[in-house]
Parts: sequence; structure tokens; C-alpha cells
Amino acid sequence: MAMKKGNRPHKHYTGRKKGNTAEVSARLAPLEEVKATAAVRKPENNGGAIRVDSNQVTLSKDFAEEDRGAAGVFHLEPVALVIVVLALAFMAFIAWQITLMPSK
Repeated sequence: MAMKKGNRPHKHYTGRKKGNTAEVSARLAPLEEVKATAAVRKPENNGGAIRVDSNQVTLSKDFAEEDRGAAGVFHLEPVALVIVVLALAFMAFIAWQITLMPSK
């Protein structure tokens, strides 16, 4: 199959989008200029860290106390226990089937 070679852009390409030139020039400024302007400005967002005052944070008792009333054997939920038992039974069934295979 012969293919036509060409340097045509794709049909959906509409050209370069022009953004805010001040923002683009600030991002592309040399590092020396960025450091000089950053030293003058005060950081607005605490250096990117989220700070929480732990004195004002209160948890409801539902989150603070763990309710294990539904937990049964091995401290697993009943649904998880059923899944584990079924998986073990399936593995035992496969092992039994392997033992029944004729030898070569």
C-alpha cells in the first residue's frame, strides 16, 4: 500500500493558541529574575502547605471510636470471611482435580 508523504498538519489542528503574554513571559523568565522578584513578594499560600489548627478540629464519636460489633472470627467482616472460605474451597477443589489426573 502506497502512502502519500507530506508535512500537512492534522485536520483538527487550528494553530497555536495565544494566551496571556504577561503570564507566559513570567513563566519563561530567567531564574535570576524569578529569584529577585520572589524575594520581594510574600508567599500567599504558606509555601504550598495546608496548615490546620488542631485545637479547632473536633471529630465526631462515630469516627473516633471503632465499632467492631459485626466482626466475627479472625476479626473479619462476615462478607470477607465468606470470600476467603470460598477461595480456599476452590483451591482445594483444583488440588483434588490435579491428583485425579492420569500419570504420563
